Amino acid sequence: METKAKSLGALTMGLIAASGSALAQTSEREQPLAFFVADRLMYDDNLFRLPEPALRDPSEQPIEESADYINQLTAGFRTQLNLGRQDLRFTGRVDDVRFRNNDQLDYTGGAANLVLDWTFGSRWSGELSGDYQRSRASYTNYRFVERDIVEALGGELEARFELGPRFALLAGARARRTEHSDDERRAENFESEAAWGGIEYASSATDRFILEYQYLEGDFPDSFAPGSADARDRSYEETLINFRTEYEITSKLHFRGNVGNLERTYAPGSISNDYSSGIWRATLDWQPRSKLGFELSAWRDLKAYVDAESDYFVADGASIGPKWTPSDKLELAIEYVYEEQDYIGTPILSGSGEPSIEADAGRIDEVDIARFTASYAPRDFLELDLTWAYIERSSNRPTREYDAQVASVALRFVF
Repeated sequence: METKAKSLGALTMGLIAASGSALAQTSEREQPLAFFVADRLMYDDNLFRLPEPALRDPSEQPIEESADYINQLTAGFRTQLNLGRQDLRFTGRVDDVRFRNNDQLDYTGGAANLVLDWTFGSRWSGELSGDYQRSRASYTNYRFVERDIVEALGGELEARFELGPRFALLAGARARRTEHSDDERRAENFESEAAWGGIEYASSATDRFILEYQYLEGDFPDSFAPGSADARDRSYEETLINFRTEYEITSKLHFRGNVGNLERTYAPGSISNDYSSGIWRATLDWQPRSKLGFELSAWRDLKAYVDAESDYFVADGASIGPKWTPSDKLELAIEYVYEEQDYIGTPILSGSGEPSIEADAGRIDEVDIARFTASYAPRDFLELDLTWAYIERSSNRPTREYDAQVASVALRFVF
């Protein structure tokens, strides 16, 4: 389920992109057209997410340099156009990523995003969007140390029909495709199509309640070569009945949350098992001072790492993060995330040769992430971003355990 695929792994996978997006928030917001160039240096002391030497599998490929310095040079732009009652936004960037000790991993990546906020008549409104991203696959969830570039392409249409001052009908459709560049990882190529509908009740300008139904079809079209004796139909259907709400408890305390029932059914003869359970998420946003805010979240969900979609797990987690903005030029944030991951998927993972089924029933991991970020914009055209993160994974499978520290500094010019 691609809407649930952006798990905690996305945090570690996206550290390179995170600084660039954080820096984009100030100078570009007021400009109809803005260009930027940025250079970011990152240090990762466990790039391949390896356990301690004593716990490593001797049959796996030895790694000479797990610690590395990574330099990312980025150029991009952002534009916003007002077309009468329609608003069009487009952002794009190109990344040149170089590794000091593992230059076989060098690659060119980037991202693009197009959003059209549309209005038709007095009752119809919605959003049409498309996005593309090209980035290096993480080594968080599987033992594969070659260069694998993941390309993700998606499109989405949302529509809203106003029934009256308080009620509205909602509908939408979404399609996504994820592809791996390395032949040995193409078994994890994933595609999905989804549609949903619901009804919204808005009791005030800040409070709303939504009941919705979603249907999704997912597939791994490149699992095995056609005619392979190991071929299995890994497609599945998924339904979700979900209730969402946004509620202002006080002027300084806001609640967002959802609760629903998720049903996933695989094709007959599949190597994966069906899943049925409740999911939920609750978030409190508290802003005791105008420059100080806190966010507290807890959840239970079905997730997968975006570059290992078949290796899904039940995630129970929580996070807390204060954010302090002492001035218009400086923002400081701290975040702590904990998640228990109960793996129930049946992945097709391989380190060499043909793809192979690698079931690991009973695996349970615990992930702790602590992160600090600081953003400073002394001038409208100049921004500085600092990031530090500590990631620790414990597991009942010792070869899956690791810890890592990632630090980065980025300088960005906007013109």
